Amino acid sequence: MKLATAEIMRELDRRTIEEVGIPGIVLMENAGAGCARFILSNYEEECLILVSVICGIGNNGGDGFVIARHLWNAGYPVEIFIIGKSENIRGDARTNFEIVDRMGLPITEVTNSENLEILKCHLQDTGLIVDALFGTGLTRNLDGNSATVVDAINNSGTTVVSVDVPSGLNVDLGVPNGCAVFADSTVTFGLPKLGLFIYPGYLYSNNVHVVDISIPKYLEFDIEIPYNLIESMDVFSAFLPRDPEAHKGTFGHLLVIGGSPGLTGAAALASMAALRTGAGLVTLGIPKDLNVAMEAKLTEVMTTPLPQSQSGALSLKAKSAIMKLAEGKSCVAVGPGIGRDLETAKLVRALIKDLEAPIVLDADGIWALSQDLSVLKDRRAPTIITPHPGEMGMLTGTSPKKVNDNRIQVAQNFAAAYDAIVVLKGSRTVVADPNGNIYINTTGNPGMATGGSGDVLTGIISGLLCQPDLDVLDSVIAGVYLHGYAGDLAKEKFGEMAMIAGDITDTIPAAIKNIQDYASFEIDLSDEEEVDDEPEEDID
Repeated sequence: MKLATAEIMRELDRRTIEEVGIPGIVLMENAGAGCARFILSNYEEECLILVSVICGIGNNGGDGFVIARHLWNAGYPVEIFIIGKSENIRGDARTNFEIVDRMGLPITEVTNSENLEILKCHLQDTGLIVDALFGTGLTRNLDGNSATVVDAINNSGTTVVSVDVPSGLNVDLGVPNGCAVFADSTVTFGLPKLGLFIYPGYLYSNNVHVVDISIPKYLEFDIEIPYNLIESMDVFSAFLPRDPEAHKGTFGHLLVIGGSPGLTGAAALASMAALRTGAGLVTLGIPKDLNVAMEAKLTEVMTTPLPQSQSGALSLKAKSAIMKLAEGKSCVAVGPGIGRDLETAKLVRALIKDLEAPIVLDADGIWALSQDLSVLKDRRAPTIITPHPGEMGMLTGTSPKKVNDNRIQVAQNFAAAYDAIVVLKGSRTVVADPNGNIYINTTGNPGMATGGSGDVLTGIISGLLCQPDLDVLDSVIAGVYLHGYAGDLAKEKFGEMAMIAGDITDTIPAAIKNIQDYASFEIDLSDEEEVDDEPEEDID
């Protein structure tokens, strides 16, 4: 599903109005009516008490007037609070204000401290607050009366439905402009907004519901929209039923290069996760002194002892053996548990430069890369890097905080500069491709913040890269989604606090089956003669 920025939505609105000829007031009516339907379908009991519609003086407030009218006409008690002077309302919002005013709906202007205190008290007795204060156009930090109203909404203890976007939230960056409303549900219009699905924006928006307001679908294809939400149907093609005549060679051979004293578990986790994701064969190249232990631990994985340095990590002398091992391999995963021996780092950079198979680079493999990024420029095959914010900071020469403050732009810039696919891990993992496209994952939970979870992700992506006829980018997107979904299933079984990386690996088979079953169910529904034409969609 495409995600829109404020600029993209302005362009879609403009072209709908100017080129297609659908008046802005019709779009506003569709938005408000759709929001009212959602409210009555989900919060009717709260509406029976009282609905307080808090409106700004812009178009978001205009949507609020439409919502108030529909709820009022349906027989529910409604009061409107305008934050500012009604005389400043213009355009389509003005038209809808005059309608509710002539209809006799209760309207209070909140322009001073006395009105603010009345509003605060009133919100305590309200069943539902409709937040129609600010929309996607807000760029400044909230202060004064507006900030006070947002705080009053958040402190009311009342159920809140935000209109298009929680007031105060920057829809491009997903961060509050000083402060923002915490909504129980957000009803957004046309396209879901980018900031509603990235951290911390999704904590403010919660349950997101999309209302079709009659923007023609073809406009979404005319305008380049690089932002995408990863959903189950987007990854279904990675998990299609297998050919009955297939054999282990059909599903590729992965080479994992990793392991060092004290860090063998990472290499084992990556190898097993790849097998669980469907790789036909997995070979683990590991320092020779660790080979016996890994042979005993990994029954289904082939192991190869490689030359090691004085510290027991992989030696630069291992390069020729690794290059020979890599011949005919579908993919090479480099980094799980490989350590930070300086000689090993030289080996990693040499492999990045010379390997002709797709590489998935993780952990200390990324650290080795950060010492000399120029080796990426010489790559002849796809490169996938999977950094967490700290590792991304190493690669870009900045702090983890600065990475997290603008995750999308950081990933986008690096992917374009180095012709790599970036998987920036974290809350709502971001995938960036070299063409500027962004894919935001919605699966996963804080329980996955445990040692080895990233190694499992490396194995999953690598295992999918081994599958026949599966595009590299599609493999990465599906791998990120599957990793988070397996983590969600592990959470159901073990809880967040007790979860370990091996639990994620163990739930990969159930996650794959669920994706296959769900997608098949959706396809079966689409084949029915009677299809629900309802254009609205919930996104949890």
